[in-house]
Amino acid sequence: MAMLEVNHLAIQFGGLRAVDGFNVSIEKGQLYGLIGPNGAGKTTIFNLLTGVYKPTEGIIKLDGQDITGKNTIEINRAGIARTFQNIRLFKDMPVLDNVKVGLHNQHSYSTLTGILRLPKYYKVEKEMNEKAMEILKVFDLDKEADAIEAAVSKVLKDGYRTIDIMSDGKTQIGTEEMGSLIAANIQ
Repeated sequence: MAMLEVNHLAIQFGGLRAVDGFNVSIEKGQLYGLIGPNGAGKTTIFNLLTGVYKPTEGIIKLDGQDITGKNTIEINRAGIARTFQNIRLFKDMPVLDNVKVGLHNQHSYSTLTGILRLPKYYKVEKEMNEKAMEILKVFDLDKEADAIEAAVSKVLKDGYRTIDIMSDGKTQIGTEEMGSLIAANIQ
């Protein structure tokens, strides 16, 4: 059984059929991409899969369970979440804690438990640390998380900033250049 099975997914906005008959079968442990030109419906498909939009037709099954038409929170709890292209990190938090923010819906303890640092707080935090390190390990960042954090902080502290290209002729420090600056500062 596929981890995610989508059949005949469609959505219509007024007279515009934005997605028409989308099908995909995604197996666990595989990497997939959704590519196409601007306006092809890629974002609309992600919005359908994550509950932002309700499909007008079709079925979405996650691990055999029908999640079609469920709200975003229910779908997120079931295991599908989306990120956005403009990633915002918490600059005053270590890399590990930034990853842990994404785990907030999978682990929980009450506010009182967190304030009083009751045993459940330590248990959940330990589980989240382990899961976050597993995620960092996928990208070969588990051993370098602290070094990357220190390098990013140094680059930002030294005044390097990404500057958008503007009509007044300012230059842009792109992703590659920022990566090189950070790599040069990893100790």
